[in-house]
Amino acid sequence: MQQEIVGTGIWVGDISAGRNCVRDDRWAVVNTSKHFHAELVGVPAIRLKSSPHYLKLQRDGLLSFNMVDAEARYYNMLGPQAFVDALDFVDTWRGVRSILINCDRGTSRSPTVALLYASKRLGIIPDASFAEARSAFRELYPAYQPAGIGNFVAMHWTTIN
Repeated sequence: MQQEIVGTGIWVGDISAGRNCVRDDRWAVVNTSKHFHAELVGVPAIRLKSSPHYLKLQRDGLLSFNMVDAEARYYNMLGPQAFVDALDFVDTWRGVRSILINCDRGTSRSPTVALLYASKRLGIIPDASFAEARSAFRELYPAYQPAGIGNFVAMHWTTIN
């Protein structure tokens, strides 16, 4: 499953979309799925902690994060900078390749990154608060149901630019 965020050229998708697009050099991919991250790093998820790419892997056209959709505190290891890195990555590749942001189901982590881009970089939805941005973003992407990532982003809204 993947859906374009209307008017942005940015697509949000699930893990199968990520697996398909990462093999296609017409796409730049931001992955936010722990299990797909482990695949991309080349180790089983249970051994991911031993990898130098435990939290983040970046290579041509790919930015992958080890993210689980859980309580906000689970994002503290990555910190707000991970979201800034994702926005910068999209800036780098937008207009060069199609952009896919994926997570497991395409309902929480990946659309949150797309929401941040639409708000912080494109200005097509409000930037005053996460609550306002979330409300406006749901009109563009009705499947959006942020879990713990929403709480983390809300707490760090002013530091993610």
